Amino acid sequence: MRILITGMGGFIGKNLITKFSKHDQILSLSRTNYKDINLQNVQYLTGDISKPKNWIDKVASFAPDCCIHLAWDGIPDYSLSRCLENMNSNLIFLESLIQIGIPNFIFAGSCWEYGNCNGEINEEFNPNQVSIFGLTKLTILSFLEKLSYDFNFNYKWARIFFAYGPHQKKHSLIYSIWNDIHEKKGNSIKNPYASQDFIYIEDVCRGIIELTNKNVKSGIYNIGSNNLTSIAEIANIIYKHYELKMPYPNIKNKSLEGFWANNKKLLNLSDFNLQYAIKDGVIKTLNFLDN
Repeated sequence: MRILITGMGGFIGKNLITKFSKHDQILSLSRTNYKDINLQNVQYLTGDISKPKNWIDKVASFAPDCCIHLAWDGIPDYSLSRCLENMNSNLIFLESLIQIGIPNFIFAGSCWEYGNCNGEINEEFNPNQVSIFGLTKLTILSFLEKLSYDFNFNYKWARIFFAYGPHQKKHSLIYSIWNDIHEKKGNSIKNPYASQDFIYIEDVCRGIIELTNKNVKSGIYNIGSNNLTSIAEIANIIYKHYELKMPYPNIKNKSLEGFWANNKKLLNLSDFNLQYAIKDGVIKTLNFLDN
């Protein structure tokens, strides 16, 4: 398969780029040159998705079978101005790829599109009190759905929950706890019983790759673990791994509130299953940080 990918320099992209088959041919479109990632089946094209004149001919010549679009500028800036910039860039990018005639799109969505909710959430859930960032993603999704109908291409919207693992930014949860321990700063967690659906990045990548199959129907696909995990539980795993006293020993007595993915739609695809429980994924992340 010939795959165009954006956002290779981001958290998901850095992990995803190494997961493709050696028979796949990859073209990475990015504003930054990442040739230090030396893979024989990856070509590199420097360009801004909002300026297609600089790259559209080369992408057309590459003739992708699908596009995996991960790029989102400015994270963790979710301000209105930043979201509007991203929305405009995404729509310019989408319009340009439609002109090329790419038949299959995978866009990275976010669980924040569901807004204020609680419990198990499937793809049919009606968004409620959504943030500016979530609304921006939903607007791009609406354009994608309409253009898919008008121009007869396949699309998959990967609604990713709380991914974690190697290459996350330094403000991320596991890195922060790891750093507090190694710098002997003490426990700085402010809301230990906040709970999310955490999913290890390798499971996220495998879900995205599964969606590249052209026979997978267009639509939204939750990529989550189907479990609710508190920050306290993750902290306990990390402290125990380093043979330190667990900061939250009475965690089992706490009732958790939050929302988590109903992932049956993705699991029903023939080749996909979750491989990492929370403890396994956290320890793999710690091993990456230690090395």
